[in-house]
Amino acid sequence: AGIGNVVDETNAERTGEMAEEKKGQKKGDKKEEQQEKKKEEKKEEQKEEKKDDPKKAAAKPAAKTQTVPRSQPELYFSSLVHQRVIFLHGRVSEHMADSVVQQLVYLNNSSATEPIHMYIQTGGGSVYAGLAIYDMMQQIEAPVHTT
Repeated sequence: AGIGNVVDETNAERTGEMAEEKKGQKKGDKKEEQQEKKKEEKKEEQKEEKKDDPKKAAAKPAAKTQTVPRSQPELYFSSLVHQRVIFLHGRVSEHMADSVVQQLVYLNNSSATEPIHMYIQTGGGSVYAGLAIYDMMQQIEAPVHTT
């Protein structure tokens, strides 16, 4: 009878320990769920703040379908591009070459038969950037007239 009591006590202790472990796990799960809920609530609050505050909403620009010039010079040069006119002014740099090549490709794709007028006023700069512009002028189908 003594051995049976010891076995029963041991089983009872194990069962009690297991029950306590399950309670601890449940408490841990509840804490995790509460933390997740708090994170989701913070995200929702941030979204609401951005909706209410136009400055924060403007911080992340939406996908643009058409670029709108923001300053007077950008407006001026944008209208020139639509008239198929490109200006090269100042030192030739990689950034300038990128811009000119993009304009050439855009104008060529819009109409490969109409001429492009390029006005060049530069004292020099990067040879490689200048060659990139020259190569693109030779590559596109639209005739490029330089002045």
